[in-house]
Amino acid sequence: MAGAKHTPMLILTCGMKTDHGRIKRSPLQDQYRRALSAAVVAKADYLAVVGAPSFNTYAVQRAAARWRRIEAHKRSIAADMAAAERRQGEMQI
Repeated sequence: MAGAKHTPMLILTCGMKTDHGRIKRSPLQDQYRRALSAAVVAKADYLAVVGAPSFNTYAVQRAAARWRRIEAHKRSIAADMAAAERRQGEMQI
């Protein structure tokens, strides 16, 4: 994540405490977790296609494109989370 100030794990662990002391994740955090899981699956699919003894060039290109698309979506969510965090910090000042 070029230019990001937080690592994904730090982003995933921040949230709002409820009255009962539990951490409540924001909808963006839930979206990021889903995108992260999808990216892991897409990468595994890509590596499986590339590692197949008789791989199809089109299948490799399709798997790579899917992986890139999901990674871009994940980065977009992370950027939205960072912007929301900055706005929240500005409101507290």
